[in-house]
Amino acid sequence: MIFKQGEKAELIFAISAGSLKLIAHVKDSDRVIDFRIPGELIDVCSLNEGRYAYSAQALEDIYLCEIGKETLNDIASQIPEVQGRLMNVVSQELINIQKSSMLMHGNINSEEKIAAFVLNLAWRYQNSGDSRREFKLHLPRTDIADFLGLSKESVIRLLKKLQERKFIQFEEKMSILLILKRYKILLVLNWI
Repeated sequence: MIFKQGEKAELIFAISAGSLKLIAHVKDSDRVIDFRIPGELIDVCSLNEGRYAYSAQALEDIYLCEIGKETLNDIASQIPEVQGRLMNVVSQELINIQKSSMLMHGNINSEEKIAAFVLNLAWRYQNSGDSRREFKLHLPRTDIADFLGLSKESVIRLLKKLQERKFIQFEEKMSILLILKRYKILLVLNWI
C-alpha cells in the first residue's frame, strides 16, 4: 500500500516502473477506480485538499519518486519548464479521470468496455513517452472486473470473444496480445 484514502497528503508520487491500482472506499466497500502506469503521477489533485482522495496499492514491484508539496512549489517557481510540465501532468490526470468515468458510466456494452479499456492503456503508455508499442501490465482479472463494473466471468468470456474475432491472441496462459494497426499490446493478466 502506497497510501490510504483519507491520510494526510504531503507527497505526490511519480511512477518510474511498475503499476498500481487506485481504490476508493464507497458505501462500506472498496472499489477499483483506476490504474496508474510508468510516467504518471499519483493523486496530484489531493495536495490542494490536504488528504488523499483514494488509496493506492502496487500491483507488482514498483519504483516511485516521492515529491514533497513544498519542494515541488520551490522547483516550479524557479524553473518555468517544470511549472509547464506540471500543468501538463495535471491536465493529463484530469483526462484520465474523464476517460475512466466514460468507461464506467458511458452507454457502451461490455465488449466495448473491455476494448476501450485496453486501448486507453495503450494511449496512456504512448502519451507517457513510452515509444514501445508493446507493454506489460499486471492486472488481476478481479480488478479489471471491479473497475469496469463486470463480473470476473464476463471479463474472461469477453476476452475469449475478442480472441475469436482475432482482435487479440493469447500467448501462454496469462498473456494477451492485441494487434491493431498502430499498437502491438502485450497485456499480462494475473488470473487470480
